[in-house]
Amino acid sequence: VSELRERPLRADADASYAKRYTIDLGKLSPLTSGGNTIKDALLAGADPVKIHKAWLVSCVNARASDIAAAAQELRGRKVADHVEFYVAAASSEVQADATASGDWQVLLDAGAIVLPPGCGACAGLGTGTIKAGEVGIAATNRNFKGRMGDRNGIVYLASPAVVAASAAAGKIVPPSSYRDAVAGEAGAAALLTARSALVEHPATAAEATGGSAAPSMALVDGFPKTLKAELLWCGADNISTDGIYHGKHMYNTLSPERMAEVAMENYDPSFQETVRGFAAPPILASGDNFGTGSSREQAAVCFRHLGIPAVLAGSYSATYTRNALNNGLPIFESQGLTEFLRSRFGSGTEASIDKPSVRTGLFAYFDLAKWQVEITDASDAVVGIFPLVPVGTVAQELIACGGLEPWIGQQLQAAS
Repeated sequence: VSELRERPLRADADASYAKRYTIDLGKLSPLTSGGNTIKDALLAGADPVKIHKAWLVSCVNARASDIAAAAQELRGRKVADHVEFYVAAASSEVQADATASGDWQVLLDAGAIVLPPGCGACAGLGTGTIKAGEVGIAATNRNFKGRMGDRNGIVYLASPAVVAASAAAGKIVPPSSYRDAVAGEAGAAALLTARSALVEHPATAAEATGGSAAPSMALVDGFPKTLKAELLWCGADNISTDGIYHGKHMYNTLSPERMAEVAMENYDPSFQETVRGFAAPPILASGDNFGTGSSREQAAVCFRHLGIPAVLAGSYSATYTRNALNNGLPIFESQGLTEFLRSRFGSGTEASIDKPSVRTGLFAYFDLAKWQVEITDASDAVVGIFPLVPVGTVAQELIACGGLEPWIGQQLQAAS
């Protein structure tokens, strides 16, 4: 760090940019995201939803500074009668520091319910989880459907200050510091309008160019040259690892058969029934950013136990890609095919999709020597041919070996 301070990274003097921005951090507005998605952000208080629970917990936003921000909101105030406000310091050391500063006592005086430091409600464990029909607001970093408890509860994410202010108000509101500053500048009506913190400057002479075509990629020994199966469309974007393999199973040792049975149950309770309707396990196709959220290899392993021959999506989270490859699950990307399936069978999000799992009646034939996938209907008529993003040599080796552990064994055997 000291070296970076002494010699900070700088762009070349002759560097050019497609766009230039200045961000005024003093004008950033407090936001909430949700419910049950991290992708939809809204100005805190623009939709003053009534809440039943509030959480200042987890390793993410229960540091001493976060507890201090919450205490600033609650000093001299009480949590609303209908709200349960749970607090858990990120560690016992953090709780000791907050106690010494007096901030911890402020939360207790306001009516906070203390939970032990460490994992709990954030991961759907122990006391204080969301119940069906409840709405909550949490200073954590995950609010996927069902992660913090019942999948029929709704959870929003926000900063510690917003969570504390909302706990006192009984509904989602911005923190008092923001209310005072904005009302002083432009009146109370301005509270419902996010302030612009971004200034775009004219682009330089450099022009953004489109990406070049993907290079061809030779196939390694043992990597499949072809794949063919019926397509199952799970059309939501940002399907999370909680949707694929619920966190409530993370602390239990499940048999391979049981892991297969619980795959995707939190995304779609009817998923298993849909899969049973296929003559053979289908290829699972999905939208963008498949496998977002917490890293857990079970979210890849459960598909292998279910017999899914491959997953195809518009894109994947980086952590899911690594876990899939490390466990030998073939995964492929095709933005063109994803758009085609969206147009035919619909799309949405985990929190809002009309048909979460659709038996398409289409078959996918992967010609991996050409890095393309041919889609046919039940009569074997071709309805489309789409390019695949080539899979790199190392990733091919992992899939060919059945995962990282067998690959390491193969390398050790070859070296002996």
